[in-house]
Amino acid sequence: MIAYEDLKQTFRPIRLIGIGLAGVALLLYAASGLYVVKPEQIGVVARFGRIVKDSVPPGIHYHWPWPIEQILLPRTTEVRSLEIPFQHSDQVENVDGELLTGDENLVRAVFLIQYTIAQPKDYLTATANPDQVLERLARWNGIRYFAALPVDTALTTGRDSIQRYLKQSIQKMADDYRLGIRLTSVQLRTIEPPSSAGVADAFKAVSSAREDKQKRVEQAEGERNRRLPKARSEAQRMLRDGEAHSQEVVERAKGDSERFLATWEAYRAAKSVTAHRLYVETVESILPKVKLLIVNPAAERDGETRRPDSALPF
Repeated sequence: MIAYEDLKQTFRPIRLIGIGLAGVALLLYAASGLYVVKPEQIGVVARFGRIVKDSVPPGIHYHWPWPIEQILLPRTTEVRSLEIPFQHSDQVENVDGELLTGDENLVRAVFLIQYTIAQPKDYLTATANPDQVLERLARWNGIRYFAALPVDTALTTGRDSIQRYLKQSIQKMADDYRLGIRLTSVQLRTIEPPSSAGVADAFKAVSSAREDKQKRVEQAEGERNRRLPKARSEAQRMLRDGEAHSQEVVERAKGDSERFLATWEAYRAAKSVTAHRLYVETVESILPKVKLLIVNPAAERDGETRRPDSALPF
């Protein structure tokens, strides 16, 4: 009996230490339920694998420790990028995967999709690999759209419409599959003809000719824009000059008409006086323009003729 008591006293400190360690472990286990949601995150709590909370706001929170509950912290403000090349098929090994256009030409393309997590619950539960599903949706929509698009449009002016269509169509299918993502942009980073011999050179020649045509059109439009204001200004000036000349002619005609009528009235009142005055005025206007030639009979015999304003014979 004494030995048992001694043994009990011997192991008592060990038991106390064990109880203390168990208490500490229990406290640590309970404290493991504390978690922090950062501003760029949304907390999602899963209990035995089933989501019970999908929108825990930023801050310090508590959940039942593992394995009862598990906390997931997706970054909802982070813009994620997914590059999707079409150079090679992911289903058939060593086979080029160029896109076939509506006029039966091939082009190589690389898309860059950027998205954010809009619905954390859907994003975490819809599929085990959202990026893989998104890539397949992008490929399917790209193949379908390019199959109805002429190659010239795809390589030149169709970039904006391609990006706009793919963003809308991929977003719609992602919503249908409840992927929980929101596309922020779909960029066509690269689009070019195949690298096979002769094909790329032919496309480059066509593109160069098209660029040269556009350059000439822009130059012609620039020349037109430069000359058109000058022509308009010249036309306005000529119009103003014509109007001024027309006004001048009209006023002169009015003055001549009034002067004629005044002369006619004066002639009717005093015919002889008016006739004499008109004769005198006419002679006065004519005589200054007449050159006077004086012939001296004596000089005429000598064979000379002189002008009053010249001492030299001619």
